[in-house]
Amino acid sequence: MARQACEVCGHSDGFVLVRTGRDYLLGNRKERFRTIQCTSCGFEFLESPPEDLPRYYPAKYFSSVGEAPPGLGWMRKAIAGREARRLHHLVPQAESVLEVGPGQGGFLLALRDAYPGAVIRGFDVTTEAGLDRLIAPDISVSYAASLIGARFGDGDFDLIVMRHVLEHVPDLALFLREIRRVCSVDGTLYVKVPNRSSWAARLFGRYWSGLDFPRHLRYFAVSDLTTALERAGFQVVRADHETDAIDWVGSLRFICADRLRIPFRGGRAWAVIFLGIRVLLLPASLLARLLKRSSRIWVLARKEGE
Repeated sequence: MARQACEVCGHSDGFVLVRTGRDYLLGNRKERFRTIQCTSCGFEFLESPPEDLPRYYPAKYFSSVGEAPPGLGWMRKAIAGREARRLHHLVPQAESVLEVGPGQGGFLLALRDAYPGAVIRGFDVTTEAGLDRLIAPDISVSYAASLIGARFGDGDFDLIVMRHVLEHVPDLALFLREIRRVCSVDGTLYVKVPNRSSWAARLFGRYWSGLDFPRHLRYFAVSDLTTALERAGFQVVRADHETDAIDWVGSLRFICADRLRIPFRGGRAWAVIFLGIRVLLLPASLLARLLKRSSRIWVLARKEGE
């Protein structure tokens, strides 16, 4: 069933069809999905999210989004480390840190290194990523069907990290209320999502990897993200763009999967080719960030007083 109201502005009447696509990542060619846009604020979201969303997150989903060319795992580690150190520079005081949706755990390890002495915890709704086998013993990870089921205490965390999470959660308002509850007084959120106002989104249309039908349920611009967080009781203190062409690479892979029938996981040769494209596009990525049209956006938000 389609949503009855816009999750950003609350508008309940007036939506227009934007685009139609399919699951290009996992290769289901039969199902079609549509996005619609609120005529009041412009927010775009999936018209009818599947009721059985967990089946779109098999183990191969995590291996697909987490794969790296052979011998280049160090690059992913270096990028995560740089991001975690930047976060520590922005939020130097945090005795307890929670990452929601940690995937295969690379950023949890980076957070542990960036915040020595802090309690580092993770939360996820599925064990399909194999995180329980990959993560370090000094990091605790909780699993439950929803964040409420994790039973964290009021104000447990000084810093909550959500990298590519808000586009996935079924009920945005309920999820953010729980995030606010477990966030400490004057605690901070670090949120990163794909940017629907990016050059990549406009160029690739339905093949833009930030759509990722049907796992991504909503598609944010900075203004959408700011409004959603403020409605949930947070104050956005900083918003910025990332320098990376990864969405360009992912979108090209979606085109290959659909039009050329080349599997998304095309083997090591394809992985190296796409890494080369990512490097070649670095100048364009720098320009996109400068002009606020990059593929990824992030914000810092503080919990407002009770």
